[in-house]
Amino acid sequence: MSVDHALAAARLGWHVFPCGSDKRPLTKHGLKDATTSKKTIRDWWAKHPDALPAVVAGPSGLAIADFDVKGGKDGLAALARLGHDLPATWQQATPSGGSHAFYVAPEGIDVPNGSADLFERGSGIDRRTGESYAVLYVAPPASVAELAEAPAWLVVSGQRSASAGRDTLAGVDEYLERLVPGKPSDEVKAARKAFRSRDMGHADMLEAVAALVKLGQAGHPGVEKAIDKARAVYADGWGSEYAAAFDNALQGSVRRFGLPPATFALTHDEKRAIAQRHAEPATLPLSEGAVVLDEIRRQIRRFVSLPTEWHEAAVTLWAAHAHMIDRFDSTPRLYVNSPEPGSGKTRVLEVLARLVPDAVETMNTSVAFLARRIDSGDRPPTILHDEVDTLFGVRSRDATAEELRGIYNSGHRRGAKYNRAATRGKEVILEEFSTFAAVAMAGLGELPDTIRTRSVVIPMRRRRADEVVEPYRERQNGSELEATRDRLAAWARTAAKSIGAPWPEMPDGIADRDADVWEPLLAVADAAGGEWPRLARDAALVILRDARDRPASLGIRLLADVRRIFDKDGDARLRSTEILLELVGLEDAPWSDLGGKGAIDSRFLGRTFDGYGIPPAHAIRFGGSIGVAKGWERADFADAWLRYLPDFPAEPVTLPLDNPTTATTKEH
Repeated sequence: MSVDHALAAARLGWHVFPCGSDKRPLTKHGLKDATTSKKTIRDWWAKHPDALPAVVAGPSGLAIADFDVKGGKDGLAALARLGHDLPATWQQATPSGGSHAFYVAPEGIDVPNGSADLFERGSGIDRRTGESYAVLYVAPPASVAELAEAPAWLVVSGQRSASAGRDTLAGVDEYLERLVPGKPSDEVKAARKAFRSRDMGHADMLEAVAALVKLGQAGHPGVEKAIDKARAVYADGWGSEYAAAFDNALQGSVRRFGLPPATFALTHDEKRAIAQRHAEPATLPLSEGAVVLDEIRRQIRRFVSLPTEWHEAAVTLWAAHAHMIDRFDSTPRLYVNSPEPGSGKTRVLEVLARLVPDAVETMNTSVAFLARRIDSGDRPPTILHDEVDTLFGVRSRDATAEELRGIYNSGHRRGAKYNRAATRGKEVILEEFSTFAAVAMAGLGELPDTIRTRSVVIPMRRRRADEVVEPYRERQNGSELEATRDRLAAWARTAAKSIGAPWPEMPDGIADRDADVWEPLLAVADAAGGEWPRLARDAALVILRDARDRPASLGIRLLADVRRIFDKDGDARLRSTEILLELVGLEDAPWSDLGGKGAIDSRFLGRTFDGYGIPPAHAIRFGGSIGVAKGWERADFADAWLRYLPDFPAEPVTLPLDNPTTATTKEH
């Protein structure tokens, strides 16, 4: 995306502004408006999403060599003929087949403005320095370290040849022939007087040329003579460099304003680009929501065997919510896991990659890339991270893994940031990146609890022989899924307006973080209508119940076993030695040899209980010969048991869980 390139260039300290496909600036003051402000750049591209980013050389500390290979020119060959070397540096290809070589401008030297032929007219070697600019057609380099110092032939002013008169330019002759002759009107005189030879910036010239061209289109007399005089004034004292800039501006303005488009022979690509720029984004009525979500679910069923229809619904709603992420304050993570390879986890992500917006597929991402990629555009991308177990499993103590876990955790909620200090030379730069983005992950085994509690978990199993799905081939099925994605995106543009009016009510038993996870998915289901509101709520209850039924953490297991001991003995207080003996004696518990390190001791109990707000063992008076001994009373655990061992309903809704053949209907 062009806005990604603009933001990446700004992070290098390059001053950018938006321009059209004709390289004409789209801001009021053109290159004078160039900036490194992320907010300003995003605002510009919100108004001009198809704009190309242009880099102003001087403020960016750049000197750019422009080599043409069209119209009989060959800039690189001309450079070799003149005996100059081209130092290796970062380059980009241009649409016309030429190239731009970016160099660091020397400090302490006044590099003259340049935007015309550097050595001789027709050589095909142009210079972009000072207040001239070059359009970025690809992503800029990752660092300015990839740029070499500018060679002397590029930054030292050379001899230029001046040529009188204006070259014949496509479309301009026809425009001039249709102008009304006679004395200039007052409006034309005023427009011509705007031209100056010494203190007129390039952006002002572009605006003034456009004003003259539009006056000619409107039928004002004398525009042709005004154009000739304006050209002479603007180029006075500067030679062919400024004359060529004026001619290019005239050609661009004539193409944009001068004549009806039918008078120009536009290529097929130009016509399509113009149509796309002016076309309204496709939309579907709100009432089509259930039909669109059904289509998404059918496409998923074609290639993936998910456990139940509720898991199919959850994946469908997650894909839909990614298209409306701007409407939500939180975004659930989707975790597709299995105990063994070959269960279809990767296939789920492959299918989602063609159904969600701006998919970023990765297996081994870096913190720097992920932070910049999420923060690079007006809308966050959708991250699809496969084999995530290699990151959070073996490498769980790796610093990089911890940073990525922080990004995935914080990015669950809008407004979260990833902050870092970077060094550029001797300067320390503080950087801040947004981390809010939809994330789907696939892996073996469990996730860290901090991520899992923010996730909708899809447990995969290897398919049985009777569970048949279509083979997925990207070259054949990718375009089919993208057509479905486009229909989903068209409906989402309409449905997004209804999100939050009102926000969905949560089913009983779903609150706090679980509510944060499921609210976006239920909101999408409510907007779609049909059976989706009921199906989404049933899916939430089933998937959350499965999550709560998973093996408890070691701390929760200890609380539960201590409650078993108190309930069995029926006492209101127990000595710490009694509790230890009882715990170690439980045959179905790990306390007799925890982690291969032997039985637990009183220090383990104290450390673990402290995390749950349970006081240390304290002196208690027991009856009989025991007297006073250290231990715990049942009341010491009451609050922790209420908080961490709630009695969750075994059957939150009446669902056919005991009959898997009725839980999902496959289409083959």
